[in-house]
Amino acid sequence: MFTAEEEKKYRQAFSNQYQFSFTEYGFANQGLDIIDLDTWGEEKPESSLPYLEYAYSNLSSTSQKLLLCLAEFNKFIDKSDIPNYIEQLKIFEPLQDYPFDQFNAAIQQGIKSRLLAAMDDDGRFLMIHPELPDFLQSQLDRINQVIRSTLREGFKNHYQGLAISYQHLMESQDDEERELGLFFCRLEYENLYNALQICVDKQVGINIYFCLDTYLESISDRASNLKLAELVCQHLEKYPNKFIKSKLGYQVAFAIEKCGSYQLDAKQYQKARKSYEKTLKIYAALENVEDKQKQIWQAAAYHQLGRVYQELGDYPQAKRNFQQALDINIKYGVSEALPSEARYECAGTYNQLGIVAQALGEYPQARQNFQQALEIFSEFSDRYECARTHHLLGIVAQQLGEYEPARSHYQQALDIFDEIGVSEALPAEARNFSARIYHNLGSLAQKLQEYEQARQNYQQALDIKIASGDRQNCAGTYFQLGRVAEELGELEAAKTNYLQALQITTEFSDRHNLELCLRNLTRFFQVTQDESLLVAMSEILGVSVEEILNLSIVNSQ
Repeated sequence: MFTAEEEKKYRQAFSNQYQFSFTEYGFANQGLDIIDLDTWGEEKPESSLPYLEYAYSNLSSTSQKLLLCLAEFNKFIDKSDIPNYIEQLKIFEPLQDYPFDQFNAAIQQGIKSRLLAAMDDDGRFLMIHPELPDFLQSQLDRINQVIRSTLREGFKNHYQGLAISYQHLMESQDDEERELGLFFCRLEYENLYNALQICVDKQVGINIYFCLDTYLESISDRASNLKLAELVCQHLEKYPNKFIKSKLGYQVAFAIEKCGSYQLDAKQYQKARKSYEKTLKIYAALENVEDKQKQIWQAAAYHQLGRVYQELGDYPQAKRNFQQALDINIKYGVSEALPSEARYECAGTYNQLGIVAQALGEYPQARQNFQQALEIFSEFSDRYECARTHHLLGIVAQQLGEYEPARSHYQQALDIFDEIGVSEALPAEARNFSARIYHNLGSLAQKLQEYEQARQNYQQALDIKIASGDRQNCAGTYFQLGRVAEELGELEAAKTNYLQALQITTEFSDRHNLELCLRNLTRFFQVTQDESLLVAMSEILGVSVEEILNLSIVNSQ
């Protein structure tokens, strides 16, 4: 691992090294998928072992020796970064006699022999023959295991340094720097992954993992993030307590906590629970971190553990964990220790406590928590979270029968979403929440027998859902539109909407809502005695009218 001074050196070296424009290399406006590392030029080269042996044997002895240094690379090499790699190798005694000044000539021989291939006109970016790494490693295994081990160490050190630079770029506030970081992480993914494997095998620092995690998070590949996190955490299980108590011990907790978040997203709740419980134990065992920082980290883990219990329906446990997170953040939110960060985190936890109180039927407590969250989000000018919290306050007020305050909160939420929904600030999320709010406004108006207003709000919710492709959630709104039409005596319109709800619940195999739709349509048939309704139901369900009539759910009415 690197000291702060070494990290600064790597960042500066990388910054100087990679000053180039995408246009210069013909990559402008083509995205990150412009290079296919799984192809080998326009013609696929011979891939048999005899060919590799022949090509390699025809290289000079110096080139053979130097190309062995590429044994750990996979798919891609940035030739301009080879000097930095050489500097890492020079420090090892077993490599002191290597003629590194001839490395460039060795690479050119490798290109001529089609062991390597240029990806750009300048020959800066190189693809590696798909079978070359295995071939070179077999050569090393046969010739010198000490050299093989030494090269692995140098390769690992080199990519630990590069990972710092790539992470710095991807977290930059500058769009071009972020794009550059993503660009290189895509090309270097296999190399970074190989270096990470060496790190966990040797039970050393895993900063490369956090670089790969940031990359996968940036491209929204949550499935790969979960797979990578679980793989890394399997190795971390074997790390000695000595490492956990070292200066890098926090990395173990961070990695396991990330794994928990991906497991939670994947609805693997029991796995997520175990991950967060492990995280809390490791934070408690850290010896090289100030207590206040450990507690701030623990608060985040308690919050996430609360979410797990909430999803499991264990609301008392959820409440306990959220309260522990809140107590810690309140403690530091009013002191000099990370006041802004800790106070802002309190808002999210207040909201979760409000949702739990709501689930427990503790509506006054829920409202109090939501009000606390709203105060903090307003203080930090987080308009999006203010809108979401107004929505939650509206739901609580409606549950308490306070219809005008509920309407006011819903409208305030819509006003904010109207502001940010037309900007670049979370437009998709704003549209989704707007649909929910319009639906709730429709429910409120329906309860107050304001049927025209209810229909207008339900229709707005439906239009948003249709526009965003959220077909599955259209079913509930069609159902409510049917109820409004029925209340107004518009039976044809009611039938049309009820059948739309049935069609969608059937498409998505939504068993619970399908049963509700069937019960409602059975009731509606008894009101209307409209036999065309039965015909339409049979067509949607793919059964005969007789089977519809014989359904136990119909006969039970």
